[in-house]
Parts: sequence; C-alpha cells; structure tokens
Amino acid sequence: MIFGKIKYLMEKFNLIIIGLLIILFGCNQDNINKKKQETVKSKTDTLVHKNSDSISINEPTQEPADTLLTDIESFSDNFIFEIVYACENNFFQKKFYNCPKCYLRYEAIKALIKSSNDFRKIGYKIKLFDCFRPFKVQEEMWKTLPDRRYVANPQTGGSIHNKGAAVDLTLTDLSGKNLDMGTEFDYFGPESAHSYSNIDTICIYNRRILKEIMEKNGFKSLESEWWHYTYISKNKYKNANKIFECN
Repeated sequence: MIFGKIKYLMEKFNLIIIGLLIILFGCNQDNINKKKQETVKSKTDTLVHKNSDSISINEPTQEPADTLLTDIESFSDNFIFEIVYACENNFFQKKFYNCPKCYLRYEAIKALIKSSNDFRKIGYKIKLFDCFRPFKVQEEMWKTLPDRRYVANPQTGGSIHNKGAAVDLTLTDLSGKNLDMGTEFDYFGPESAHSYSNIDTICIYNRRILKEIMEKNGFKSLESEWWHYTYISKNKYKNANKIFECN
C-alpha cells in the first residue's frame, strides 16, 4: 500500500518536472524567434545606395518624390561624366556651369539607371554630356548665340533641359572608350540625324542600340540629334533655376 502511494507520488513529481521543462523550453524558443525577427528587421532597414553599396540607417527613409530635381550621383556611380558646359571645350567655347553635375527629375534618374543596367549587360556604359540646365544658363546661351538652329529660345519656352527632363549622352565600352556614333556631340549638321545613313554600318548600329534601350526605358529621341533624349512624364514640369551644389 505504502509502496503504491510512493510510486504514485513519484509519477506526479515526474509529470511536474516534465511540465516545467516544456514551459522553460517554450520561453527560450520564443526568445530565439524574437531575435531572428529583430535580425531580419535590421537587415531590411537598409538603403540601397549607388546601385551596389548598402548603408545602414537608423530610421526608415522615404524614396524621393518623382518630381524632385536631384543629383544622379546620389543614386548611382555607374555613369561616366563629361559635362561639357562645365568647361570651355564645347560648341560655345564658353563655360556655363560652376561644376560638372548632372541633376534630373528623380523619375528620369530611375529610368536612366534602368537604361544603364541594360547597357552594362551588353558591355557598354553611359557617358553624360548634359542634364538639367538652369534657365538662366539658357538665357546666357541665347545671348551668346541667338540662333534657333542651335539654341532653344528662352523667350518661347526654352529647352526641356531647363525642366530637368532631358539628357545628352553617348555610349562607351566598359573601359570608358567612346563608341563611334558618326559625329561628335553637338555637331549640328544632317549627319547627326538618326535617319542619316551615309555613315559606317557600326555607327548606325551604335545609334540604334542607344535609341532602342533608351526608348524601352521611357525616353523619347530627337530625330536631329542622336545624343538627345527626353524622359516621357505625365508631370508638367516648369523651367527651373536650381543652383548646382558643388563639392
């Protein structure tokens, strides 16, 4: 009789011990899961910057508004810069910009980065000649050369460049060597037209590749200038006079 009671008490004691172990194990597992969730959250709280690098941030950041006029170098380092109006080596032989910056509307930047990624897949890079052009610069250009064949008249609306939605560019190989486009940038003659065919086959091919990928990503070409592309936007941008933030 006594032996039976002892056995009964031992069984209850074992059940209590097992129950306590289950509770402790469950709490420990909850802590592990919580830590895993915190780790995942910390990994998602990052900002993808310049196409390849990630930097940690302490607070959630919002993506810029599509209409924001901003510096493309803040979002990608996959471009080559030869901003011609930041020096005197250009069509006007005059310097107009304080520094070689490329500002565009953010929605145009996103589309240009997509184009850049497509070009890099086939061994090319984008070289930028001109992007946003302050309206005051447009007025200076017109004073220097008041000829509508070469310069958009600011009195009749100016250029899409003044709105931050146009870009002048070419292609290079991955080492930075320019592809042959048949003419130099800012060569104002019939040879610069997309439809001009009396040039080498390789030049026609290069222009076609440039046009196809740019148009695929939301840009419109200009028939008379193989280098000029306008981002097609539903936003009606006005001329701007943003000052470049030089380093």
